Amino acid sequence: MWYRIFLLTSMAILAGCGRQAQDPRPMAGSWFAEVEAVVDHGHSGFAVVSLSPDETTRANLTMSGGSGGGVHPWHVHEGTCASGGPIVGNPTEYPLMRPDSSGDASATVALDEPLSTDEDARYHVAMHQSANDETVVGCGDLVSNRPRGVAAR
Repeated sequence: MWYRIFLLTSMAILAGCGRQAQDPRPMAGSWFAEVEAVVDHGHSGFAVVSLSPDETTRANLTMSGGSGGGVHPWHVHEGTCASGGPIVGNPTEYPLMRPDSSGDASATVALDEPLSTDEDARYHVAMHQSANDETVVGCGDLVSNRPRGVAAR
């Protein structure tokens, strides 16, 4: 008799372990881009953009192959590298990329507006030649890490 009670109790506990409480906050998301040189002497690297459950969005760009002493503006934009689009957030909030003597640099910004969790929303990261020359020297389309068809919570 005791083994039946033990067995039933164990089964009830195991059945409950498979259930998770529903979280009403939006699902955190991440986007990644491989930034490729767009022109001769362009710059490459990678970008990571993440949206936390509290809707704080942080974007980081890491580049290589730059020229030491150079200064490169960069931004997250709506759309793709091919289509272009407006800058996400306040353009003045993005810190400049300042490559070290080996041509490497990294910069992070907290965006004042979150990226959309809509599956059809497209974003890209663009790096420019200089503050005075807006020529795009590196660009990468951001790809969501969330599989298509998985809705935000």
